[in-house]
Amino acid sequence: MGPADPRTANPGNETRPTGRSDAFLYKFQTDEKGFPNDEYAWRDQYDIVIAGDSFTIRTAPKTWMESLRDLTGMSVLTLGAPSWGPLNETEAIKQYGLDKNPKWVAVMYFEGNDLFNTEQYLERQATGMSWKEYDFSHSTLGDQLVTPHLIEYALKKVLPPATPRRWSIAIR
Repeated sequence: MGPADPRTANPGNETRPTGRSDAFLYKFQTDEKGFPNDEYAWRDQYDIVIAGDSFTIRTAPKTWMESLRDLTGMSVLTLGAPSWGPLNETEAIKQYGLDKNPKWVAVMYFEGNDLFNTEQYLERQATGMSWKEYDFSHSTLGDQLVTPHLIEYALKKVLPPATPRRWSIAIR
């Protein structure tokens, strides 16, 4: 037991188990374009357009985007997907959000991991290569060819896995 162990560090009521359950039904819901909105059909106009990454997915019975809508009385279009960064979010707003004539646009990111693709973009830009050329320059020919991967996959499906041999040695 260490000093952070709640059994030895003067535990209060906050460390004991309770009968409360915070469980809820996890609902994966998207709109007609695959974004995490609670309305399936898109409107012609939205007051607020939000872009983000994993914190825009529906992880609660009522999301913070719905709370924003309820608190402001404004319509909200959420454009987001897990692992997106500012470049993806900005592009989504350009392609899907600006034509909705929003009053407010928010690009939200976590600086801890969401700026990685910005760094990759700048590295690629410095080479003068296209994304395709840049990605292929960092992979082997074997990785680029689809057929060997398909053959390997098919063989794994058709052939039973090899049984490992067990060796035993008797020492006398």
